[in-house]
Amino acid sequence: MTTPRTARDIAGLGSWTSFSLLVQAGLAGAGVAVALSHGTDFIAASESYSLISLLQLLAFVAAGGLFLRWTYLATVNAHAFRAEGLRFGPWLAVGSYFIPIANLVMPLQSMRDTWKATVEPRDWEVVRVPAVLGLWWFLWLASNIAGIAAFRLSDAARYPDMGELAETLTMLSDGLTLGSSALLSTIVRRLSGLQQVRVDAIATGVTPTRPGG
Repeated sequence: MTTPRTARDIAGLGSWTSFSLLVQAGLAGAGVAVALSHGTDFIAASESYSLISLLQLLAFVAAGGLFLRWTYLATVNAHAFRAEGLRFGPWLAVGSYFIPIANLVMPLQSMRDTWKATVEPRDWEVVRVPAVLGLWWFLWLASNIAGIAAFRLSDAARYPDMGELAETLTMLSDGLTLGSSALLSTIVRRLSGLQQVRVDAIATGVTPTRPGG
């Protein structure tokens, strides 16, 4: 028999996570701006882009750590709201981002389930989720595909004539990252707000009502 989980305050962590994702989106936008202003061979020719790339890496690590912690607590809360039959526990929700092949689908499934269980724990299976979740995931996958392709094509020894395409894909990846990070920031902020309504209601002994989707 499992021990019932306790709903956790998520507002502060949600705010920091949302903010860090906006920073990541801003840096991706800066990368696109530098690329457009320098034109062909912007990676090699622009010291600004090298600095932005470093800042992007640091922002990714920081935002990623906050987001995974937020994911864990948001899933804990989904279970604490007494939703039954959820497919993902907190650790699996986090780990789903690191499981090869499965990480193409499972993180989105986990996010959808958490959203549904937050809106209506008793009948979470029938809750409709906003389209922004699917759009976020599409942009996230697309940005990764473009980034991986750009990295491989940037090997001048193996692909001597693909430098321009590699830079185009790099700029595309930055643009997609801007979109996915901004959307994820919105998702985190909205879901944190929905959860906090229930957490506060539980803490005050009030029967939580459906906060909306």
